[in-house]
Amino acid sequence: MITLEEKLASLPPERQKHIRELTQEMIAQEMTLRSLRKARQMTQVSLAKRMHIGQESVSRIENRTDLHLSTLNKYVEGIGGKLRLVAEFPGSPPVTIRSLAALGDGVIEQDGVAPTQEDSKHPQGFGLEAPKRSIKRNRRRRRLAFRRR
Repeated sequence: MITLEEKLASLPPERQKHIRELTQEMIAQEMTLRSLRKARQMTQVSLAKRMHIGQESVSRIENRTDLHLSTLNKYVEGIGGKLRLVAEFPGSPPVTIRSLAALGDGVIEQDGVAPTQEDSKHPQGFGLEAPKRSIKRNRRRRRLAFRRR
C-alpha cells in the first residue's frame, strides 16, 4: 500500500506545488466544526474518545452557536489542530493571544512579541470545570435556603 506522502513525492514538482497551494486555500476557508472534523476524516465517536467525552457531547458542541474557548480549544486539539486567537483593532496590528491558558493571566503578544511583565489581574483561566462547580454550589445554596424556611 502506498502512503499519501509517497504518492505526493512521486508527482512532478509543479503538481506538488499546485496541491500545496490548493491545500492552503482550503485551510484558509471558513469551516464549521463538523466540516473540520470530516476534513480530518474523523467520526464523532473517534473524536469523543480523544476528548474523553461521549459522542453525544461532540454532537452538541458541533451544533452550538456559542462555545467556551476552552471547549473549542479541546475540540480543535482533538482533531489534531492548534487553536490561535487573534484580536484585531482598527489602526493597530493584530494581537495574538499566546495560549488559552495565558488568557487567564492576561498574557498576550503583539506581532509575535510577548510582554515583559505578566498581568496577573485575571487569576482564573477558562476551565471546563468552573460551570459544574457553580451549578453544584447553587444547588447546595437553594437546598439550604429551602431548609431554613
